[in-house]
Amino acid sequence: MKKIFLSTAIALSVLSLNSCDRSFEEINTDTSKIKNPSVGSFLVPIQYEMGSYGYNRSDDFTFDIMQVALAFPNEGATVSRYYLTESTGNGYWNTSYKWLKQVKELNEAAKKENNNNYLAISKVLNAWIMANLTDAFGDVPMTEALRLEENIMKPKYDKQKDIYTFLLNDLKEANSLFDTTKTLSEGDLFFQANSNVAGIVKWKKFCNSLSLRLLTRALKKNGELNINERITEIVNNPTLYPIFQSNADGAVVSSTPEQFNAALQANAAQYLRDLHADSLSQIHHASVKAFAGLPDWMVAYNYPQNVNKDGVIIPGNPDEHNRVLPQPVFP
Repeated sequence: MKKIFLSTAIALSVLSLNSCDRSFEEINTDTSKIKNPSVGSFLVPIQYEMGSYGYNRSDDFTFDIMQVALAFPNEGATVSRYYLTESTGNGYWNTSYKWLKQVKELNEAAKKENNNNYLAISKVLNAWIMANLTDAFGDVPMTEALRLEENIMKPKYDKQKDIYTFLLNDLKEANSLFDTTKTLSEGDLFFQANSNVAGIVKWKKFCNSLSLRLLTRALKKNGELNINERITEIVNNPTLYPIFQSNADGAVVSSTPEQFNAALQANAAQYLRDLHADSLSQIHHASVKAFAGLPDWMVAYNYPQNVNKDGVIIPGNPDEHNRVLPQPVFP
């Protein structure tokens, strides 16, 4: 009996020693996740998530508060009646910082792989999102934001002037980093720069057009930020600082000419009346290539119950505001 007990004890000891050879880190490692993602894999999720959230936010908040398009009937404590709470901006705040974290990781991966195009794009995306944040909320965390791994749990709020100064300088650096002889290694929903170097040129145009947007918003601070000088520098040097010249340069999803013409013919009377046109030939439409893989609802909207009374009557209610555009358009 003693021998059996002793043998069992020895066996258990051996098993326990073997089990201790594996560390907790090894046991808790999720082998299904990518540990070292490529730099290109960061881009599309940022584009899709921020693009789709921005569009939906326009639909359910901006359109209401600006009285562009309202639900019908419109009653109760709604944004369109300027009923705002302390949590009204939470969604945009949280979503922006969530994806700014991935922009930061894109930036770090680009530096690690020595890829200047992705590094430049990370700076443009950071400026795009951060500028919208400070325009919406004023002073916001930037320099200490997204640094939880450094135990910064309560980041300081940077002054809007300092944020604008940083973003403008960062955009200028981004413009100098773009290499228009090289394509991106992976997908690009905005400009398809993974398949054509012309897409990189459009990224440069986005970069410099965004700079102009920030500069014009700060025109009254010319003495503090040299606004006029920087605008002149961009506008007078189109080779060095290319900018958007038309809708063809932008990231726009629209209908094909065939779809537009079909909708035009089906609703000819409404278009002629609303646009004060004598014939359908006077109604112009510019068709552009859609993003690969993006649904139309992300960037095209048909404005039901719009306050301008544009479009055709929605069946079931003859009210003049109960209209919808027969063909979705870019907001």
